[in-house]
Formats: sequence, structure tokens, C-alpha cells
Amino acid sequence: MSDWIDELFEQVERADDVSERARDYLLRLLDECPFPDNVALEYEAEILSSDLDRVRYGELRTTFEMNVLDIRYQYAPRQRDIRDWIKQICEL
Repeated sequence: MSDWIDELFEQVERADDVSERARDYLLRLLDECPFPDNVALEYEAEILSSDLDRVRYGELRTTFEMNVLDIRYQYAPRQRDIRDWIKQICEL
């Protein structure tokens, strides 16, 4: 009779986990940040660890988005990024 309660708590615990897609997004952002190698490796280990929760995901995402290189300094920016940058400059 109490099995449904256990299942409910298991669903909530699984919902708090960070998906693989979110981890891939963090890794992509990390590649675009100019962190030293030792710092980047620590971040990468934290992203790939099973202990990553939603709160820490949000903190890492904010940190990486604030530290991403400007489009002018990236080696090979995506076309979408170039388009957005041109729109920003032209005030479109």
C-alpha cells in the first residue's frame, strides 16, 4: 500500500537530476570560456560527476555564460552567433 509513496519520492529524486543534454550544454559553454587548463579540468570533472544537481547546474551555467569569449575573439564562431552579433551591432 505504501509503494506508491516510494515511487513518488523516486520520481522527485530523478527529476532533480541533470539530464545529459544539460551536461553537454555546460561542456560546450566551458569550451568557449578562457579558463586555465587546470580550472577547466576541475569544472569538467564536476559536470561529469553524478553529484551535479539543478542548483549547481544553474550556478555553472551562469558562470560560463558570463565568461564566454566575445564573438570577435572566438576561433570559429557558429553562424548563428555571427548573425546575432551583427544584429546587435546594427541595432536590428
